[in-house]
Amino acid sequence: MRRANREYVLDLFTSNKIQILLLPHTLAWELQVKAYLVVIMGTQSYDGKEHRFYTKTLYDPLPVESQLEYFLSDHINAEIVTKTIESKQDAVDYLTWTLMYRRLLKNPNYYQMHGSTNIHLSDHLSDLVERTVTSLSDSRCIAVTDDLELSPMNLGMIAAFYYIRYTTIELFACSVTATSKLKALLDILAASSEFDTLSVRFGEDRVLEKLAKHLLWPVAPPYTAIHVKVHVLLQIHFSRQHDRLSPYLKQDLNAILQTCGRLLHALMVTQGVGVNASPLLQIPHFTPSVVDSIKAHNSTCENDQDVIDTPLDLLSVDDSVRTKLLTFSPSKMADIAAFCNSYPDVSIEIQVDNPDDIAAGDVVSVQ
Repeated sequence: MRRANREYVLDLFTSNKIQILLLPHTLAWELQVKAYLVVIMGTQSYDGKEHRFYTKTLYDPLPVESQLEYFLSDHINAEIVTKTIESKQDAVDYLTWTLMYRRLLKNPNYYQMHGSTNIHLSDHLSDLVERTVTSLSDSRCIAVTDDLELSPMNLGMIAAFYYIRYTTIELFACSVTATSKLKALLDILAASSEFDTLSVRFGEDRVLEKLAKHLLWPVAPPYTAIHVKVHVLLQIHFSRQHDRLSPYLKQDLNAILQTCGRLLHALMVTQGVGVNASPLLQIPHFTPSVVDSIKAHNSTCENDQDVIDTPLDLLSVDDSVRTKLLTFSPSKMADIAAFCNSYPDVSIEIQVDNPDDIAAGDVVSVQ
């Protein structure tokens, strides 16, 4: 860049007429300007004159310590389900193949060991396995026989199969009843341990409180709680009100939805819309306004074949009607067509033998 052009750009920057200034590394020490934030895009050369903290961070990284102890119960449960671990001694042997075992004697204080001898190491592993087995047994994920043999139980197998935390499956087992309504199931889902990594940003509690005022089911405060945030965002998703969310909340919702699939399968519930919502809201890119226009079309139909109530009806309706109602781009129409073509269409016929001999509540056999 010519010097005249360079000076012109610098004048614009120093007078706040432009907010961002991009520089090559060759000009890093030549320009006398100040900025609120400096972003280093590359590390082609190091020429710091004081302390060299940046270079030290690059060249002298901290040692990597194991975090297995915080998630050991889930690992042990999965290995018990696959029969890799069948006793407490197998669990101790399993730990000897981990990074944590290699780091125990190198950094005993980090792992809260009382010493650095082999005896201290053996006692620490035995105590760790004992505490892990006790927690899994109390949550009814495993069974302990003769205080040594370990075998999986139904809850443990469900947790391992769907890759969910043992604390979550314990919550499901203790909370879900035969009379649980949809709101209660949503409360249980939002309280899953898998969402503990989410956070409520500064000031986000006020945003969640405003969003909660327009939901089908009320959400009890505090709005700084993670499970309340998950509950609000899930109701927003079920009602298809995504346009009310900020970009950060949309990212959080996407992360929640990616996790919800396996949680709902473990909970044996799969539903993508509210209980009173139109089935058409399941279709990609459909919003409440699109559904309202289809309902208006249904009210003017003289023939029942032109009524659109389900995704399958959208396939059978006349092309001219479908084109008039759906004003989406070709790529979105392709998504809609793919969804409708894969939507299940199941016909079930039931024949009851001796129906007069059966009353409500009786136990019957289905063949």
